[in-house]
Amino acid sequence: MKRLALALCIIGTATCVRAELHTFTDTQGRTIQAELLSVKDDQIRVRREDGQVFTLPFDSLVKEDITYIATWRRQHVEVKLHFTASPFHTATEHRNTEAIQTTTEKAGYSITLFNDAADAASDFKVDYILFYTQSESGVGQGSDLPLKRKTGKIPVSLLEGGKSVILKTDTLTLRKSKYNPDWGYDNSKYNKWGDDLAGVWVRVSLNGKVVAEFTSSEQIKKAGWKPSS
Repeated sequence: MKRLALALCIIGTATCVRAELHTFTDTQGRTIQAELLSVKDDQIRVRREDGQVFTLPFDSLVKEDITYIATWRRQHVEVKLHFTASPFHTATEHRNTEAIQTTTEKAGYSITLFNDAADAASDFKVDYILFYTQSESGVGQGSDLPLKRKTGKIPVSLLEGGKSVILKTDTLTLRKSKYNPDWGYDNSKYNKWGDDLAGVWVRVSLNGKVVAEFTSSEQIKKAGWKPSS
């Protein structure tokens, strides 16, 4: 095959760095071995081993090269993800006895994920850890209680550039109790006990690499990423 000698725009020269080279073939059978640098609109930028940089329009390339470019783009997509997380509480139930009032609710986190890049991000994964505390009667509630964990993951197939998506974690069942007046301990600290949602840690991964991360507090960050229940 003849070497590709297209009437293309030479962008400039650059110092050659050893990289992944691909043989691109145009619809006339001409070839060029080069590193794919970027994809924009309907053309690509490639760098030959001698350092020269070219632009190649999509419609000049064979089908196999278009497939290669699509795979490369998924692996090298520009990612600018921003997100916020806020707790939600649902399905509250109340149960009262002569001595104790008990509230049961479902709680979790709502995660808003925004793609601030021009390219769509696809096939990425959201891993999270919900942190919570549990206490018994006579122990009370407070930040000194050990943190318990519940892990989960949310696959996201596609998020277009400039768009956002709202995701919800699984929920925890939280039970809170307190003594009625005239019952319980003299020290009011011990008259309430139960479960509390303490925070969340979220990691977003693309192609096995963490590209965005969020912790709801310094306490959660200090607890460390240990994805076990």
